[in-house]
This record gives sequence, structure tokens and C-alpha cells, in this order.
Amino acid sequence: PAFTDSGSTCTYIPKVYYNTILTEILTKATSYTYHQTWGYLVPCSDSSKLDPIQFLYNDVWLEIQPADYLLDVGTTTG
Repeated sequence: PAFTDSGSTCTYIPKVYYNTILTEILTKATSYTYHQTWGYLVPCSDSSKLDPIQFLYNDVWLEIQPADYLLDVGTTTG
């Protein structure tokens, strides 16, 4: 089960699925760090190495590209 909010860019998925997706992303990244505010950070250059995330929503497959699930937080992490 998951839900989306059409009024914003928000998708909620259960933690077990989130952890699986996060593990896949971090495995394919060349490196990553953890930031207290932002969470896990991967280099922007890794976006071409990451796969789209696909969800089956009712009978429709939705695909989220790395450009849509990554956020540029700038060059400083402090």
C-alpha cells in the first residue's frame, strides 16, 4: 500500500520498501555520505548510474526518473 498527494510532490511508501529502494540507490552510487538534515547524499554525477523507480499503482505502472527523486542540495553540506 502507498499513497500520493496530487496537490504536492509527495509519495509515501512503507518503510520496508523505502529501505529496499534506498539500498539499491546507495549500492549503485560511487560514494555517499549521511547528513543530519538532508539524509543520504550522493554525488550529482551519479544520477546517470541510477535506475528509475517503478511503482504499480492500481493497474498503472508509474516511473520516477533519478532527476525526479534526487534533490540538488548545493555544494556544501555544513
